[in-house]
Amino acid sequence: MSAFWSAWVTVITLAVIFGCAWLLLATRKNETFKETTDTTMGHEFDGIEEYDNPLPQWWFYLFVTTVIFGLGYLLLYPGLGNFNGLLGWSSHGQWRRRCNMPRRCTRRYSPNMRLSPSRSYSSLKTKAA
Repeated sequence: MSAFWSAWVTVITLAVIFGCAWLLLATRKNETFKETTDTTMGHEFDGIEEYDNPLPQWWFYLFVTTVIFGLGYLLLYPGLGNFNGLLGWSSHGQWRRRCNMPRRCTRRYSPNMRLSPSRSYSSLKTKAA
């Protein structure tokens, strides 16, 4: 991936996460009531009124936990452009580790799905070279 697209993905991803965190905290800050009230929002449809109650505490903490989990995940695993993550995990590396295990490298794990069971990936590489 080029440096431009890597930066683009990183900026968009972080902007969305921090935008959600800002929206959550900004709406939490403007709450006028700390407990349930009978005050309505002032509009009604088919006899149904919307009450002006704050977001439940557990729901707020669930959103905060989700934002923290997302940032932690992006630090540990690849997801921010060319950044490989602190653990260095990749799907290609996982495939290589799985294929190095005995009897695990089968047709369904092969990068070339047209391989027959009698032909191995390494034999194709030697023929191409």
